[in-house]
Amino acid sequence: MYAYELQGVLGSLMGKSDFHSSEDREMEKRFAALRGYGHLPKGREHRGRRLTLDQVGHAVLGLVTRYPAWAGHSATCLHSLVPVGGIAAAPFGSPNLLAAIRHLLSHDDARSKLVRLTVTGAEAGVNSHGHAELIFRDEEGLHRSAYVHRLTLSSQAPSAEQTYLFDARWPAASREISFSPEFFDEIAGEYDLSVRINRPPKSDGSEYDPEEALKAFYDSLGAKPRSRYLNVGVEATIGWPKQPSAFEFGNVTLVALPPTKEHDASLHIDLHTHRLSDREGRSLLSEALSVAVWVDDQIAVLLDGWSGNPIPLGVPRRTQRYPSSILNVWGNGWARVDDERVRLVLGLYREARNLELTHSIPYALLGYYRIFENLWPQGPARGVALGGAMSRLLLRGRVERHEIRALGVDANLTGQQLADLIRMERDKVAHAKSNTDFNPDVSDDVGRLSVAVGILKEAARLEMSETLGISTSRWSKTWRAIRPFETELGARIVQGD
Repeated sequence: MYAYELQGVLGSLMGKSDFHSSEDREMEKRFAALRGYGHLPKGREHRGRRLTLDQVGHAVLGLVTRYPAWAGHSATCLHSLVPVGGIAAAPFGSPNLLAAIRHLLSHDDARSKLVRLTVTGAEAGVNSHGHAELIFRDEEGLHRSAYVHRLTLSSQAPSAEQTYLFDARWPAASREISFSPEFFDEIAGEYDLSVRINRPPKSDGSEYDPEEALKAFYDSLGAKPRSRYLNVGVEATIGWPKQPSAFEFGNVTLVALPPTKEHDASLHIDLHTHRLSDREGRSLLSEALSVAVWVDDQIAVLLDGWSGNPIPLGVPRRTQRYPSSILNVWGNGWARVDDERVRLVLGLYREARNLELTHSIPYALLGYYRIFENLWPQGPARGVALGGAMSRLLLRGRVERHEIRALGVDANLTGQQLADLIRMERDKVAHAKSNTDFNPDVSDDVGRLSVAVGILKEAARLEMSETLGISTSRWSKTWRAIRPFETELGARIVQGD
């Protein structure tokens, strides 16, 4: 029997298994999932390969889940269920559920004794899924055998079947599927007939078209046979590609998937190809977002995720944001920043910008101030640098008169005076115990602080672009316009003055 033949047989047998009869259409998805997990022959060139009874058994176990795309996972989890009471108590002496199904398919006398086989993928214990019950009748009467997860060691002890609660169920609700003797008779008959008459494959291989198209798509994103992707959701308002996009970031390849109704925007990296741990991969994704936030001056937050898939998978939606752009790909000249200290400052800027645009104004002020604290650890040097940045902002008309009035001062200020005023506002937030002048519930206080945040943010961007030489152009091939600390002020940073 060929896979395409079995697909038709199972589709016919499942036609009356529920209120609807859409199994013919869903069976294509189930068999594609089984091929993806290696339980059926892969590729158009193998469509003429006859199935083994183990492969037929995996296809049967792929019917247990109600979701066709999970058929391969269902077969993988269920085929190794072991008999309660050990092999001595197992029908036909089968060491696992797959062996029991194989025996039913290959022995007429076993099928003649079968009453039914019931299987569920529901939780059957703490963090373990899958349970099966095989009922058969012989001259001694009715017998019940159960198959459970291999880690339930107490259930595998000799004679455990005598005290096993067959009718107990772990979850409050579960779905089960039952297979009758006629089900296995039909499959066994078709299997034997196909072998006996040496029937050629009927299919033209068109069932592989969607899989080949999908494989080509993932190949274009850089997926390889041994890939292990880290998949992490992103909440963002930065520009985001409209189509799945792979791009180089330093010496690694990152993948960006666009948001959908079911999935958030997400970033992905192949941990196996680049020989990275989960934490190292997540750090690289954070770096990429920091660069994007710097260029677009919008928010980007790395959410939770997981790793292990051979392809980049969309992350289930947790947010209500739909970041997008006019481009199908990311319109940036991506390159990883080569200087570790600059990477740190970009990360601090991303955190501060995220706080500002999510209305955490007080902590955004602390975030932008941390950039100056990092560049100038010594207080006197930091005061001079902040005053110089404020002077340049005033000289270029980047601070409006009404902004200064909003800070509570109705006078012309020097850059150093403005810097001192901003630092005082920062101290009110950072040292709440000794400063009672700021209340986050008072609109006047929040409004005054919002102005301080806007001015300090401009000063931070000015220092990062002019002192560290970080390019503000999204089309720059490198995010560094000059080497680090080349300016006179940069030399003072290195010396710690």
